[in-house]
Amino acid sequence: MSRFWRVFFAIATPFLLALCVWMASIPFLDRRTGDLGFLVPCLVGATAGFLFMLYSAYSAFKTKLEIYPDRVKLADGFRTTELQVRFIKGFRLLPTQYIQTLVLVPEDPQVRKLKVGLLLERETELRVWLNENLTNLDAVEAEQELETALDDTRLGETAHHRRWVLQSARRLAWILNGGGLAAGLWAMLRPVPYHLAIWTCLAMPLAALLSVRGLRGAIKLDARRGSPLPDVGLAFLMPCLGLALRAVLDWEILTWGRFWSPFLLASISLFVLVLACADDVRRKPSTAIGLLLFCAVYGYGSVILLNGLLDRSAPVGYHARVVEQRVERDKRTSYHLKLSPWGPRTTTQEVDVPRSVYEKHSVGDEVDVTVHEGRLGIQWFTVR
Repeated sequence: MSRFWRVFFAIATPFLLALCVWMASIPFLDRRTGDLGFLVPCLVGATAGFLFMLYSAYSAFKTKLEIYPDRVKLADGFRTTELQVRFIKGFRLLPTQYIQTLVLVPEDPQVRKLKVGLLLERETELRVWLNENLTNLDAVEAEQELETALDDTRLGETAHHRRWVLQSARRLAWILNGGGLAAGLWAMLRPVPYHLAIWTCLAMPLAALLSVRGLRGAIKLDARRGSPLPDVGLAFLMPCLGLALRAVLDWEILTWGRFWSPFLLASISLFVLVLACADDVRRKPSTAIGLLLFCAVYGYGSVILLNGLLDRSAPVGYHARVVEQRVERDKRTSYHLKLSPWGPRTTTQEVDVPRSVYEKHSVGDEVDVTVHEGRLGIQWFTVR
Protein backbone atom coordinates (compact mmCIF):
# COMPACT_ATOMS: atom_id res chain seq x y z
CA MET A 1 0.00 0.00 0.00
CA SER A 2 1.12 3.57 -0.59
CA ARG A 3 2.86 5.46 2.19
CA PHE A 4 0.00 7.97 2.37
CA TRP A 5 -2.55 5.29 3.25
CA ARG A 6 -0.26 3.57 5.74
CA VAL A 7 0.25 6.88 7.54
CA PHE A 8 -3.46 7.66 7.34
CA PHE A 9 -4.47 4.38 8.95
CA ALA A 10 -1.70 4.60 11.55
CA ILE A 11 -3.05 7.97 12.70
CA ALA A 12 -6.79 7.51 12.15
CA THR A 13 -7.29 3.95 13.37
CA PRO A 14 -6.81 4.59 17.14
CA PHE A 15 -9.24 7.53 17.06
CA LEU A 16 -11.85 5.60 15.06
CA LEU A 17 -11.55 2.56 17.32
CA ALA A 18 -12.02 4.81 20.34
CA LEU A 19 -15.12 6.28 18.66
CA CYS A 20 -16.55 2.77 18.25
CA VAL A 21 -15.89 1.99 21.93
CA TRP A 22 -17.61 5.24 22.91
CA MET A 23 -20.61 4.37 20.70
CA ALA A 24 -20.90 0.98 22.41
CA SER A 25 -20.83 2.64 25.84
CA ILE A 26 -23.60 5.19 25.13
CA PRO A 27 -26.51 2.99 26.30
CA PHE A 28 -24.69 2.26 29.59
CA LEU A 29 -23.79 5.91 30.18
CA ASP A 30 -27.43 6.90 29.57
CA ARG A 31 -28.65 4.02 31.73
CA ARG A 32 -30.77 2.74 28.86
CA THR A 33 -29.45 -0.82 28.86
CA GLY A 34 -33.00 -2.14 29.16
CA ASP A 35 -34.11 -0.42 25.96
CA LEU A 36 -33.27 -3.07 23.35
CA GLY A 37 -34.34 -0.75 20.52
CA PHE A 38 -31.49 1.55 21.57
CA LEU A 39 -28.96 -0.93 23.00
CA VAL A 40 -28.84 -3.42 20.12
CA PRO A 41 -28.23 -0.89 17.26
CA CYS A 42 -25.47 0.80 19.28
CA LEU A 43 -23.67 -2.44 20.09
CA VAL A 44 -24.09 -3.92 16.61
CA GLY A 45 -22.99 -0.70 14.89
CA ALA A 46 -20.02 -0.23 17.20
CA THR A 47 -18.89 -3.85 16.80
CA ALA A 48 -19.20 -3.74 13.02
CA GLY A 49 -17.29 -0.46 12.86
CA PHE A 50 -14.58 -1.77 15.21
CA LEU A 51 -14.03 -4.93 13.16
CA PHE A 52 -14.09 -3.03 9.86
CA MET A 53 -11.43 -0.58 11.05
CA LEU A 54 -9.22 -3.42 12.30
CA TYR A 55 -9.59 -5.21 8.96
CA SER A 56 -8.87 -2.01 6.97
CA ALA A 57 -5.81 -1.10 9.02
CA TYR A 58 -4.42 -4.66 8.88
CA SER A 59 -4.97 -4.79 5.11
CA ALA A 60 -3.29 -1.41 4.61
CA PHE A 61 -0.06 -2.70 6.15
CA LYS A 62 -0.20 -6.28 4.86
CA THR A 63 -1.51 -5.97 1.29
CA LYS A 64 1.23 -6.53 -1.27
CA LEU A 65 1.03 -7.06 -5.02
CA GLU A 66 4.09 -8.87 -6.34
CA ILE A 67 4.87 -9.20 -10.06
CA TYR A 68 7.29 -11.84 -11.30
CA PRO A 69 8.28 -12.60 -14.90
CA ASP A 70 5.84 -15.50 -15.05
CA ARG A 71 3.18 -14.79 -12.42
CA VAL A 72 1.32 -12.18 -10.37
CA LYS A 73 0.78 -12.67 -6.65
CA LEU A 74 -1.55 -10.77 -4.30
CA ALA A 75 -1.23 -11.18 -0.53
CA ASP A 76 -3.61 -9.19 1.68
CA GLY A 77 -2.79 -10.74 5.05
CA PHE A 78 -5.73 -13.14 4.98
CA ARG A 79 -5.21 -15.10 1.77
CA THR A 80 -2.91 -15.24 -1.22
CA THR A 81 -4.08 -15.23 -4.85
CA GLU A 82 -1.69 -16.12 -7.64
CA LEU A 83 -2.15 -16.13 -11.43
CA GLN A 84 0.23 -17.26 -14.15
CA VAL A 85 0.79 -14.43 -16.63
CA ARG A 86 0.31 -16.68 -19.66
CA PHE A 87 -3.15 -17.68 -18.39
CA ILE A 88 -4.38 -14.10 -17.80
CA LYS A 89 -6.93 -13.00 -20.39
CA GLY A 90 -6.49 -9.31 -19.58
CA PHE A 91 -7.21 -6.61 -17.03
CA ARG A 92 -9.99 -4.17 -16.18
CA LEU A 93 -10.02 -0.98 -14.16
CA LEU A 94 -13.32 -0.67 -12.30
CA PRO A 95 -14.13 2.88 -11.20
CA THR A 96 -15.71 3.37 -7.78
CA GLN A 97 -16.61 6.49 -5.85
CA TYR A 98 -13.14 6.99 -4.38
CA ILE A 99 -10.61 4.61 -5.94
CA GLN A 100 -10.14 2.33 -8.93
CA THR A 101 -10.05 -1.42 -8.55
CA LEU A 102 -7.68 -3.48 -10.68
CA VAL A 103 -9.13 -6.80 -11.82
CA LEU A 104 -6.97 -9.42 -13.51
CA VAL A 105 -9.26 -11.75 -15.47
CA PRO A 106 -8.03 -15.35 -16.01
CA GLU A 107 -8.82 -17.19 -19.23
CA ASP A 108 -10.53 -19.95 -17.25
CA PRO A 109 -13.80 -18.53 -15.81
CA GLN A 110 -13.60 -21.11 -13.00
CA VAL A 111 -10.40 -19.53 -11.66
CA ARG A 112 -10.72 -16.75 -9.08
CA LYS A 113 -10.11 -13.23 -10.38
CA LEU A 114 -7.41 -11.16 -8.75
CA LYS A 115 -8.74 -7.84 -7.40
CA VAL A 116 -6.91 -5.05 -5.62
CA GLY A 117 -7.65 -1.39 -4.98
CA LEU A 118 -5.22 0.97 -6.67
CA LEU A 119 -3.80 2.48 -3.49
CA LEU A 120 -0.35 1.10 -4.18
CA GLU A 121 3.05 2.70 -3.68
CA ARG A 122 4.34 2.01 -7.21
CA GLU A 123 1.07 2.46 -9.08
CA THR A 124 2.65 4.27 -12.05
CA GLU A 125 5.05 1.39 -12.69
CA LEU A 126 2.17 -1.07 -12.31
CA ARG A 127 0.10 0.71 -14.96
CA VAL A 128 3.05 0.70 -17.37
CA TRP A 129 3.56 -3.04 -16.82
CA LEU A 130 -0.16 -3.74 -17.35
CA ASN A 131 -0.27 -1.87 -20.66
CA GLU A 132 2.92 -3.53 -21.92
CA ASN A 133 2.16 -7.11 -20.89
CA LEU A 134 -1.62 -7.58 -20.67
CA THR A 135 -4.69 -6.79 -22.74
CA ASN A 136 -6.89 -3.90 -21.60
CA LEU A 137 -10.27 -5.63 -21.84
CA ASP A 138 -12.17 -2.36 -21.31
CA ALA A 139 -10.41 -0.75 -24.28
CA VAL A 140 -10.98 -3.82 -26.45
CA GLU A 141 -14.70 -3.88 -25.65
CA ALA A 142 -15.00 -0.14 -26.32
CA GLU A 143 -13.30 -0.53 -29.69
CA GLN A 144 -15.51 -3.49 -30.63
CA GLU A 145 -18.63 -1.61 -29.56
CA LEU A 146 -17.66 1.40 -31.67
CA GLU A 147 -16.89 -0.81 -34.70
CA THR A 148 -20.25 -2.55 -34.33
CA ALA A 149 -22.03 0.81 -34.29
CA LEU A 150 -20.10 2.06 -37.32
CA ASP A 151 -21.06 -1.12 -39.20
CA ASP A 152 -24.74 -0.84 -38.26
CA THR A 153 -26.66 0.01 -41.44
CA ARG A 154 -29.61 1.23 -39.35
CA LEU A 155 -27.55 4.38 -38.71
CA GLY A 156 -26.93 5.13 -42.37
CA GLU A 157 -25.79 3.72 -45.68
CA THR A 158 -22.20 4.98 -45.53
CA ALA A 159 -19.55 4.92 -42.80
CA HIS A 160 -19.29 8.71 -42.99
CA HIS A 161 -23.01 9.12 -42.38
CA ARG A 162 -22.98 6.62 -39.49
CA ARG A 163 -20.12 8.49 -37.83
CA TRP A 164 -22.11 11.73 -38.17
CA VAL A 165 -25.12 10.02 -36.56
CA LEU A 166 -22.98 8.92 -33.61
CA GLN A 167 -21.72 12.46 -33.11
CA SER A 168 -25.29 13.77 -33.27
CA ALA A 169 -26.35 11.08 -30.78
CA ARG A 170 -23.73 12.28 -28.29
CA ARG A 171 -25.03 15.86 -28.56
CA LEU A 172 -28.64 14.70 -28.18
CA ALA A 173 -27.77 12.57 -25.14
CA TRP A 174 -25.98 15.53 -23.57
CA ILE A 175 -29.06 17.73 -24.10
CA LEU A 176 -31.48 15.09 -22.77
CA ASN A 177 -29.38 14.30 -19.71
CA GLY A 178 -28.98 18.00 -18.95
CA GLY A 179 -32.72 18.50 -19.37
CA GLY A 180 -33.53 15.47 -17.21
CA LEU A 181 -31.20 16.61 -14.44
CA ALA A 182 -32.62 20.14 -14.57
CA ALA A 183 -36.22 18.85 -14.57
CA GLY A 184 -35.59 16.56 -11.60
CA LEU A 185 -33.91 19.31 -9.55
CA TRP A 186 -36.60 21.80 -10.59
CA ALA A 187 -39.30 19.48 -9.24
CA MET A 188 -37.36 18.63 -6.10
CA LEU A 189 -36.19 22.08 -5.06
CA ARG A 190 -38.60 24.72 -6.38
CA PRO A 191 -41.38 23.57 -8.74
CA VAL A 192 -42.54 26.98 -9.93
CA PRO A 193 -44.63 27.12 -12.06
CA TYR A 194 -45.89 23.85 -10.61
CA HIS A 195 -47.80 22.45 -13.59
CA LEU A 196 -44.94 23.08 -16.02
CA ALA A 197 -42.40 21.44 -13.71
CA ILE A 198 -44.57 18.35 -13.32
CA TRP A 199 -45.39 17.98 -17.01
CA THR A 200 -41.70 18.33 -17.87
CA CYS A 201 -40.83 15.51 -15.48
CA LEU A 202 -43.61 13.38 -16.93
CA ALA A 203 -42.34 13.92 -20.47
CA MET A 204 -38.55 13.57 -20.01
CA PRO A 205 -38.39 9.78 -19.37
CA LEU A 206 -40.58 9.20 -22.42
CA ALA A 207 -38.36 11.46 -24.51
CA ALA A 208 -35.31 9.49 -23.35
CA LEU A 209 -36.93 6.20 -24.40
CA LEU A 210 -37.95 7.65 -27.78
CA SER A 211 -34.36 8.73 -28.42
CA VAL A 212 -33.13 5.21 -27.63
CA ARG A 213 -35.75 3.75 -29.95
CA GLY A 214 -35.22 6.28 -32.73
CA LEU A 215 -31.41 6.01 -32.69
CA ARG A 216 -31.19 2.32 -31.84
CA GLY A 217 -27.56 1.35 -31.94
CA ALA A 218 -26.29 4.90 -31.28
CA ILE A 219 -27.82 5.73 -27.85
CA LYS A 220 -28.18 3.44 -24.86
CA LEU A 221 -30.43 3.71 -21.86
CA ASP A 222 -27.74 2.28 -19.58
CA ALA A 223 -24.37 2.12 -21.30
CA ARG A 224 -21.51 0.51 -19.42
CA ARG A 225 -18.73 2.67 -18.03
CA GLY A 226 -16.18 3.52 -20.68
CA SER A 227 -18.56 2.84 -23.54
CA PRO A 228 -18.02 5.01 -26.64
CA LEU A 229 -21.80 5.18 -27.04
CA PRO A 230 -23.76 7.75 -25.01
CA ASP A 231 -26.62 6.88 -22.69
CA VAL A 232 -29.66 8.82 -21.46
CA GLY A 233 -29.98 7.18 -18.06
CA LEU A 234 -29.93 10.52 -16.24
CA ALA A 235 -32.77 11.86 -18.41
CA PHE A 236 -34.83 8.82 -17.40
CA LEU A 237 -34.01 8.53 -13.70
CA MET A 238 -33.92 12.09 -12.32
CA PRO A 239 -37.45 13.13 -13.41
CA CYS A 240 -38.83 9.91 -11.85
CA LEU A 241 -37.35 10.91 -8.50
CA GLY A 242 -38.71 14.44 -8.85
CA LEU A 243 -42.23 13.16 -9.52
CA ALA A 244 -42.17 10.78 -6.56
CA LEU A 245 -40.88 13.46 -4.19
CA ARG A 246 -43.58 15.93 -5.21
CA ALA A 247 -46.25 13.22 -4.81
CA VAL A 248 -45.06 12.49 -1.27
CA LEU A 249 -44.69 16.10 -0.17
CA ASP A 250 -47.62 17.83 -1.85
CA TRP A 251 -50.58 15.46 -1.82
CA GLU A 252 -52.50 13.96 1.09
CA ILE A 253 -54.33 10.80 0.04
CA LEU A 254 -57.51 9.91 1.91
CA THR A 255 -58.12 6.40 0.58
CA TRP A 256 -55.69 4.13 -1.28
CA GLY A 257 -58.09 1.49 -2.55
CA ARG A 258 -58.30 2.84 -6.11
CA PHE A 259 -54.61 3.71 -6.31
CA TRP A 260 -53.22 0.26 -7.03
CA SER A 261 -54.82 -0.47 -10.40
CA PRO A 262 -53.60 2.70 -12.19
CA PHE A 263 -50.26 2.44 -10.37
CA LEU A 264 -49.63 -1.09 -11.63
CA LEU A 265 -50.86 -0.18 -15.10
CA ALA A 266 -48.57 2.87 -15.34
CA SER A 267 -45.52 1.06 -13.90
CA ILE A 268 -45.85 -2.08 -16.01
CA SER A 269 -46.63 -0.10 -19.17
CA LEU A 270 -43.50 2.00 -18.73
CA PHE A 271 -41.39 -1.10 -18.04
CA VAL A 272 -42.71 -2.81 -21.17
CA LEU A 273 -41.86 0.35 -23.12
CA VAL A 274 -38.34 0.26 -21.66
CA LEU A 275 -37.87 -3.34 -22.76
CA ALA A 276 -39.28 -2.58 -26.22
CA CYS A 277 -36.98 0.40 -26.76
CA ALA A 278 -33.73 -0.55 -25.03
CA ASP A 279 -31.85 -3.60 -26.33
CA ASP A 280 -29.11 -3.10 -23.72
CA VAL A 281 -31.60 -3.45 -20.87
CA ARG A 282 -33.12 -6.65 -22.24
CA ARG A 283 -29.69 -8.28 -22.30
CA LYS A 284 -28.90 -7.42 -18.66
CA PRO A 285 -31.41 -8.81 -16.12
CA SER A 286 -29.80 -6.96 -13.20
CA THR A 287 -30.21 -3.63 -15.00
CA ALA A 288 -33.79 -4.51 -15.94
CA ILE A 289 -34.65 -5.19 -12.29
CA GLY A 290 -33.19 -1.84 -11.24
CA LEU A 291 -35.12 0.00 -13.93
CA LEU A 292 -38.31 -1.80 -12.88
CA LEU A 293 -37.93 -0.08 -9.53
CA PHE A 294 -37.65 3.32 -11.22
CA CYS A 295 -40.67 2.50 -13.38
CA ALA A 296 -42.58 1.91 -10.14
CA VAL A 297 -41.31 5.25 -8.81
CA TYR A 298 -42.52 6.94 -12.00
CA GLY A 299 -45.86 5.09 -11.76
CA TYR A 300 -46.38 6.23 -8.18
CA GLY A 301 -45.55 9.86 -8.86
CA SER A 302 -47.45 10.12 -12.13
CA VAL A 303 -50.63 8.53 -10.77
CA ILE A 304 -50.77 10.70 -7.64
CA LEU A 305 -49.97 13.91 -9.53
CA LEU A 306 -52.26 13.34 -12.50
CA ASN A 307 -55.05 12.30 -10.15
CA GLY A 308 -54.79 15.67 -8.43
CA LEU A 309 -53.79 18.02 -11.22
CA LEU A 310 -56.54 16.84 -13.58
CA ASP A 311 -59.22 16.67 -10.87
CA ARG A 312 -62.34 18.68 -11.76
CA SER A 313 -64.67 17.24 -9.09
CA ALA A 314 -66.67 19.42 -6.70
CA PRO A 315 -64.89 19.46 -3.30
CA VAL A 316 -66.65 18.51 -0.05
CA GLY A 317 -65.83 20.48 3.11
CA TYR A 318 -65.41 19.25 6.71
CA HIS A 319 -64.22 20.76 9.98
CA ALA A 320 -61.66 19.38 12.44
CA ARG A 321 -59.78 20.63 15.49
CA VAL A 322 -56.03 20.78 16.00
CA VAL A 323 -55.12 18.30 18.74
CA GLU A 324 -51.33 18.64 18.51
CA GLN A 325 -48.65 20.49 16.55
CA ARG A 326 -45.19 19.26 15.67
CA VAL A 327 -42.22 20.56 13.66
CA GLU A 328 -39.68 18.04 12.34
CA ARG A 329 -36.26 19.33 11.37
CA ASP A 330 -34.09 16.89 9.45
CA LYS A 331 -32.72 17.47 5.95
CA ARG A 332 -35.84 19.55 5.44
CA THR A 333 -38.24 21.17 7.87
CA SER A 334 -41.74 19.67 7.84
CA TYR A 335 -44.84 20.80 9.70
CA HIS A 336 -47.46 18.46 11.14
CA LEU A 337 -50.91 18.89 12.64
CA LYS A 338 -52.73 16.14 14.49
CA LEU A 339 -56.43 16.53 13.75
CA SER A 340 -59.51 15.28 15.53
CA PRO A 341 -61.85 12.88 13.66
CA TRP A 342 -63.57 14.46 10.67
CA GLY A 343 -65.80 13.17 7.86
CA PRO A 344 -64.56 9.78 6.59
CA ARG A 345 -61.78 9.71 9.21
CA THR A 346 -63.01 8.35 12.52
CA THR A 347 -59.72 8.52 14.42
CA THR A 348 -57.21 11.21 15.33
CA GLN A 349 -54.47 11.34 12.68
CA GLU A 350 -51.47 13.50 11.85
CA VAL A 351 -51.12 15.25 8.49
CA ASP A 352 -48.36 17.26 6.81
CA VAL A 353 -49.25 20.88 6.11
CA PRO A 354 -47.47 23.89 4.57
CA ARG A 355 -45.71 26.25 6.94
CA SER A 356 -48.32 28.96 6.29
CA VAL A 357 -51.12 26.65 7.48
CA TYR A 358 -49.11 25.48 10.50
CA GLU A 359 -48.36 29.04 11.70
CA LYS A 360 -51.97 30.15 11.20
CA HIS A 361 -53.34 27.65 13.73
CA SER A 362 -52.80 26.68 17.36
CA VAL A 363 -53.89 23.69 19.40
CA GLY A 364 -57.67 23.80 19.79
CA ASP A 365 -58.28 25.84 16.63
CA GLU A 366 -60.74 24.67 14.01
CA VAL A 367 -59.41 23.95 10.52
CA ASP A 368 -61.18 23.43 7.20
CA VAL A 369 -60.61 20.10 5.46
CA THR A 370 -61.55 19.85 1.79
CA VAL A 371 -61.94 16.43 0.18
CA HIS A 372 -61.62 15.90 -3.60
CA GLU A 373 -62.67 12.80 -5.51
CA GLY A 374 -59.62 12.76 -7.79
CA ARG A 375 -59.48 12.30 -11.55
CA LEU A 376 -58.63 8.62 -11.14
CA GLY A 377 -60.98 8.08 -8.21
CA ILE A 378 -58.22 8.38 -5.59
CA GLN A 379 -59.64 10.68 -2.91
CA TRP A 380 -57.29 13.38 -1.62
CA PHE A 381 -57.69 16.29 0.75
CA THR A 382 -56.26 19.64 1.77
CA VAL A 383 -56.15 21.40 5.14
CA ARG A 384 -56.64 25.16 5.47
